[in-house]
Formats: sequence, C-alpha cells, structure tokens
Amino acid sequence: MTFKKVLLCTDFSFESDSLVQSLYELKDLGLEEVIIFNVVEIDSAGSNAPSFQKQKKEALKADQRELEMEGFKVTIDIKIGSAAKDIVKKAEEEDVDLILIGSHGKGFIKRILLGSTTFDVVRLSKKPVLVEKYESARKEGNRLLVQDKFKKVLLPVDYSSHAMNVLEKVKGMAKIQEILLVSAIEYSQTEKELNEAKDKLEKHLGKIRMDLFNAGFSSNYIIKEGTASKNILEVAENEAVDLVILSKRGEGKIKELLIGSTATTVVTNSRVPVLIFPSMEN
Repeated sequence: MTFKKVLLCTDFSFESDSLVQSLYELKDLGLEEVIIFNVVEIDSAGSNAPSFQKQKKEALKADQRELEMEGFKVTIDIKIGSAAKDIVKKAEEEDVDLILIGSHGKGFIKRILLGSTTFDVVRLSKKPVLVEKYESARKEGNRLLVQDKFKKVLLPVDYSSHAMNVLEKVKGMAKIQEILLVSAIEYSQTEKELNEAKDKLEKHLGKIRMDLFNAGFSSNYIIKEGTASKNILEVAENEAVDLVILSKRGEGKIKELLIGSTATTVVTNSRVPVLIFPSMEN
C-alpha cells in the first residue's frame, strides 16, 4: 500500500510541529502530495477567527517551502470551524490516503494520552490515521518518539476479516523490515479448551507467516492469554516495536461510528505510533 497524498493536521503546538519529520519516512511509501491543515475553532476564536486564519496561513509557509524543496507538492488550508469534523471532512473531500496527526494537542499532556481532537478523528475517519507519539511534550526540539517507525511493526491479528484486510495492506508496505504478529486468547473454561485454542491459533498464525514470507517479509508471532489490548501494549513495549498497525474493529459488533474497545485502548495508551485502518464497512 502507498500513501501518495497525506493530510497533515497541525494545531501549532510544539508537538505537531514535529509531524513534518514523519513525511520524510512516508516518502519511501510513495508520498507525493501534502496538505497542511489547521482549523481555527470558531467557539474559542469568535470574531477574531478571520485574523487568526490569515496569521496561521503565513506561519505555515516556511514548512511549505521546506517540503517543496524536498520534492513534495504542498498546499496549506486553514478552516474556521470544528477541528475533528473539519479534518475528517477535508480528508474525504481531498480523497487523501492518510491522515497524519499527533497524539495530543495544545497543553502539557502525558505522551500516553490522546487529545479529544485526535480521538474523534480516529473515531470518525473513513481514512487510515497515523497517530504519532513524542519523547516529551516540553522537551526542546520535541522529537518524535520513533524516528524509523517502519523498521519493526506489531500487527495484532485474530480470525476477523478486518484483521486480514489490514494484513493485505501491510504486505504492500515494502519499507517494513520485520513484522511481529500477536494474538490473544481472551477466554477459555478449561485447560483442554485453552490448548485447543492455542493449536488453532498456531495454525492460523503459521499460515500468515508463510504468506508474509512469500511476500518477502521477515515475521514471527506471539500468542498471549488474557485481554487483547493489554497484551498488545505489553508486547509492543517488551519487544521494542516501532509501530503498531491495526484495524478499528476485530470480531465484535460495534456500531458504525465507534471504534472497538481493543483499538480504543491501544491507540490511547500506546507509547509508540499507531497506524489505524478503518474497518471495511466504513
């Protein structure tokens, strides 16, 4: 899969200034066009909104020039409205391949938390969303936590069509060097039931590994017991992965504009970037 056209969402916080760094990595995945996007919140700006709109557009021209020198086609758009809804709307109107956004917005918020705008964008978007994470919200330079995020990726899998859909997209990302599959057995009544579930999962994951091998990827898998989201986060930390890639939904039936509990927990609490794909029904 390639990301030729990206919507970069900035709120002029120290953190979002670092998002430009991500674009250079995405260039290896086909990135050609960047839309730098900001929303002036009408509720807080009031009658000053048009003035803020003009000032912000001027402030982003340095980033535009820098990216154009790297060969990207770059446009700047500042809207007056409501951040999350306008970001999602812009992504649809421009038919972008990816929304790039930070893990939190203005103010000092611990890096493991998600700002309300970012959460709402993930929840509402019908486009893939890459949620970046930062070393420190106040550290000078505000570097991204992971500089080479496609080196080792964690891919949670189950038996759902959503997980298989994400797997197919991952196979199209030639930049990835290593894939770690993780799956969790969340419930079993007896040891016999647990062993049967493990045998079934090992066969399933073994087939996926062979598929990845044939596609040219190095991979391995880990089977855990217990809550999926907790195990995904623990494996991500213990195995020092650089990126988690997952679908909004797994096997559960979740209403259209909600994201599954596993995805919610992982995106919110992960200490590494998360690339989340919409479920196939979206």
